[in-house]
Amino acid sequence: MAEKNITDIAQKSVKERLAQGLLLLKESYGLENDNETLKVSITREEIANIVGTARETVIRLLFELAGEGIIALEGRKNKNS
Repeated sequence: MAEKNITDIAQKSVKERLAQGLLLLKESYGLENDNETLKVSITREEIANIVGTARETVIRLLFELAGEGIIALEGRKNKNS
């Protein structure tokens, strides 16, 4: 089973791994009351570590996904909010 998962991950593009990582975050942490925003505060560096790529690549791909209308990006939220 683990071997199959490793093979699946290795054969996916970075964009596919990013999408899978975002879905995993959604499954693990859920969504805010708006039913659109992930209920987790995570940096681009942390996303890059999950996906196994550079932060710059994650930034580029997030903007690409946003440009395609697949996701929406917002600025940082205040921790006091």
